[in-house]
Amino acid sequence: MKKYCLIICWICILLFLNGCSLGKAINQSSAKKEEVLVSGKEEKKRVYIDEIDGTVQTADEEELVLLTADEMEYRFDICEASLECKVKKGATVSVIYEGKLPEQSADTEKVKALKVTELFHGQDIANTKPEQ
Repeated sequence: MKKYCLIICWICILLFLNGCSLGKAINQSSAKKEEVLVSGKEEKKRVYIDEIDGTVQTADEEELVLLTADEMEYRFDICEASLECKVKKGATVSVIYEGKLPEQSADTEKVKALKVTELFHGQDIANTKPEQ
């Protein structure tokens, strides 16, 4: 009986000592995580999502050419975009994209088309311009 009590005491002591060293390890790892989070805030990029309205000039499975009200022609890669309307020549559509279009330029290399939709009823394309 004394042997069982002694074994139980040793097990309790070992668990207690294990718990103390584990607490130090947890504190050290949480300090490292905080450092990563603080440094990670500086590295995050801001995501811009915008839309542009226009008339479809040409369209196929890979590319959409859009003519806006201010006579700018934009070429969007629509391979990965969600098409929520029929994209055909002459249709008035809105392209929702991720990224920023350069001012006074139709370069769409740095943007990604996310969705192509119809304009809302009653919305006039002549009164809509891309935001800069």
